[in-house]
Amino acid sequence: MIIPEDIGPVAIVEIGGFEGCKTLRSVSTPPLAHEIFCSAFRNRTALTHVRTSRRMRILDRAFEGCTSLESIPDCFHLIGDNAFSGCTALTRVVIPDAVDSIGGYAFENCTALVSVSIPATVEEISFSAFSGCTALHDVTISDGVTAIGDHAFSGCVALDHIALPGSITQIGEFSFADCTALTSLALPATLTEIGFAAFSGCSALASMTIPESVTAIGDYAFDNCPALTLHIHEGSCAHQYAIDHAIPFELI
Repeated sequence: MIIPEDIGPVAIVEIGGFEGCKTLRSVSTPPLAHEIFCSAFRNRTALTHVRTSRRMRILDRAFEGCTSLESIPDCFHLIGDNAFSGCTALTRVVIPDAVDSIGGYAFENCTALVSVSIPATVEEISFSAFSGCTALHDVTISDGVTAIGDHAFSGCVALDHIALPGSITQIGEFSFADCTALTSLALPATLTEIGFAAFSGCSALASMTIPESVTAIGDYAFDNCPALTLHIHEGSCAHQYAIDHAIPFELI
């Protein structure tokens, strides 16, 4: 479907109202459109492609449950809550440099998603943004992202490695919980806080380096990580945490 530029004298600048179009397979938006409404294409299970011609705002649940959608639009600057959650045909996501906000649950349960690239313009990866993406194993986070939100990558059972940039200051609660393939991680020297249960259930996690900059570590941060040895500085917050919680450690 190609959406027209106008209806009579009125230019089309907002897209919505396709909930009943069950056989809709592709959409091209008009050049003046700047917003895709909440739930605009929600559960349109036949939809495979969406093409946009200018920077747009993709609002909450716009493409939620579009189980045949193979790619996301390539021209937008905001992703709302649940915008692409349950899009089980998505395999790769490259978020454009123009994007400054990724909503909560934005790509939750995109179970075929293998790789994602997040630009420096995004300051925070919101809560549960990629939780339950069980095939995800290639994540690129650009320098400029400062916070990883609660549950952001929880349940990403194929994620075996991730490089955190030197701009990260906070890792939220349950951020990497139950990432059972993750084996090692070096945290950046900018990091100050590790949230409650952030790495709980990471059963293969064997090595983590925690910098002296970390001043707060939440309870159960490394719960059910039986193989873990922490690499830490003497007298640091992490050193005391390891002692208090009987976690094996080596001083660096």
